[in-house]
Amino acid sequence: MGIIVAIGGDQNKRNGHEYETEVIDRRIVQLTNKEKPNFLFLAIAGLDNELEAYAILKNMYTELGCICDCIVSNELTDYNVIEEKINKADI
Repeated sequence: MGIIVAIGGDQNKRNGHEYETEVIDRRIVQLTNKEKPNFLFLAIAGLDNELEAYAILKNMYTELGCICDCIVSNELTDYNVIEEKINKADI
């Protein structure tokens, strides 16, 4: 069985904010036990700029050794895309 770690609501590296969750993010990557885990960002929780939020997290998780992808709201009607991305994701 997998491990679920849920975090959110931070302003990491946005508008001059500090990288507040680095310790947590590093631990999440370690929990995968993979050298280059696949990180999937679900960019559907808010109505703000989905791709801006993804770009910030992509930079953070790329620095932690991850391969990054995202699901944006306009992909929610394509079950095959969603299934493929989720099945590939480690994080």
